[in-house]
Amino acid sequence: MKRYIILIVLIILILAIAWILMGNKKTLEKEELISESEVEVLPVMVDEIKRTELHERFTFSGILKPEKELIVISQTQGEVKEVHYDLGDYVTKGSLIVQVDNEMLSAQYKVAEANYEKAKKDIERFEKMAEVDGVTRDQLEKMELNLKNAEAQYITVKKRLADTSIDAPFSGYINQMFTKKGSMLGPGVPVYEIVNIDRFKMTIKCSEDEIIHIDKGMDVIIKPKSLDDVELQGKVSKVSVSADMAQQYTIEISIGQGSEQKLKGGMVAVAEILGSENYDVIAVNKNHILSKNGIDYVFRVVDQTVVRTEVKTGVSINENIEITQGLNVGDKIITSGLNLLTDGSKVKIVE
Repeated sequence: MKRYIILIVLIILILAIAWILMGNKKTLEKEELISESEVEVLPVMVDEIKRTELHERFTFSGILKPEKELIVISQTQGEVKEVHYDLGDYVTKGSLIVQVDNEMLSAQYKVAEANYEKAKKDIERFEKMAEVDGVTRDQLEKMELNLKNAEAQYITVKKRLADTSIDAPFSGYINQMFTKKGSMLGPGVPVYEIVNIDRFKMTIKCSEDEIIHIDKGMDVIIKPKSLDDVELQGKVSKVSVSADMAQQYTIEISIGQGSEQKLKGGMVAVAEILGSENYDVIAVNKNHILSKNGIDYVFRVVDQTVVRTEVKTGVSINENIEITQGLNVGDKIITSGLNLLTDGSKVKIVE
């Protein structure tokens, strides 16, 4: 009798354990289904397709340099008697910067000038005498030669005397001074550097894909990296017609200083060249287009479902590219988590 009771108890326990295990299995399967359902619905961000103006815009970095800068070289020899300006001083065109000793040249100039004036009077007198046969033709020719020699001597000494006064060739700032009072100068020796910062230039290099879109006279926006919120207007002033050894083309941009006078030579700036072509098109960011086996496509959202959509592309300008086929105004394309998506996936749009 006891055996039967024990057997019955064991059977009841086994059935109870089996019931519990079956319940737990169903609970786990339900939780797994819920979890899988939650994973399948991915949060995504989208852009709504609109028609837009696609502007040609080419961006380069470069160094700003003054359009007018010059190292003035001595044309004379002698001791520096006076230096009237120093580093950082502003001078106007024609201002006397450095005076070199010219005492001996001044005396030579006076003699040369007197000889030249005398030779001119002598030739006038001899020409009148020649009209009445008062002098021979040979004597007149000698006086004409004497006049030419006197004139040449006068011009030479005058030029040498002028070279002792070293003036500013244009208005600007003294950027470097290479001499001082009491030093000796000689021909070919640097005296000072003058810089005009009213206008700057930027020389940049570009590829053949870029050069075909850039022409002389195009507008340029200049943004110096060290000057926040400063934008200056410029223009493409020079465009090379042949590539260099590195297959790069040279472009020079002319830039106005602006009223605040904050630009300095050597500053780094970003130049945005605005092309002449504007397109009223459907365009998307290049990063939102995927490619497989030579086919470009995007992911659209239709009724919370991902739809893989093949597209045809057109003109490409910076980060944007024209869509010529495949998308319409109002379509919503996915812009985030593209690598996690497949055609038919369920998604939820988030702002």
